[in-house]
This record gives sequence, C-alpha cells and structure tokens, in this order.
Amino acid sequence: MTTTAESSLFQEGLSVCKQCLYIALLILVMPCFIFAQSTSTIQGQITDASGGVIAGATVKTTNEGTGFKKAAVSASDGFYRIPDLLPGSYEVRVEASGFKTYISRNRSVAGK
Repeated sequence: MTTTAESSLFQEGLSVCKQCLYIALLILVMPCFIFAQSTSTIQGQITDASGGVIAGATVKTTNEGTGFKKAAVSASDGFYRIPDLLPGSYEVRVEASGFKTYISRNRSVAGK
C-alpha cells in the first residue's frame, strides 16, 4: 500500500523523467535546424558561338559578398554543375583553352 507522500514522489519522478526526455530530444533535433541552410546549384552547358559543346571548360563561381569560391569542369557533353551554393550574388567565370574567358557578374542565386 502506498502513501500519498510516496505517490507524490513517484509523480514528481515521472515529471522529471519527462523533462529530461524533452531536453534530450531538443538537444538531438536542434542541430538540424541550426545547420540547415538553404543552398542552390548553378548548372548549364558550355557551347561555342556555333553551338558546339566545349568539354573540359573550367567554370568558377565566386560569391561577391563573401569571396567563397567553387569550381567545376564541363563534361564531354559540355554540361557542368556546381552544387551547394549559398544564396547571394555570384561572379561566374568560364575558361577554356583556345577561347576568350567569359565573365558574368551579379548572377543571383536563391536558396531552395
């Protein structure tokens, strides 16, 4: 047979356990929200003036606000992809042997 005092202590123990569970759950979930940042991708195909694909072109992006740089090389079909870019304004530079360097500034990248 339990007394009222024992019952009260048992209920307080459950309450403390619930609080600990909520805190543990919060600690596990919070990093997902803190580190989740919306990113986007710049992709396309590099071609010459006649529409021929250019393989092996280097495509460089520079975030104009932070200076963060990322690059890719176009594949045999001329396609390139630069993922995981934070939102912002970018300079995109394309360089290929035998071709004039192409530079495009103020290219806006929005997050997904």
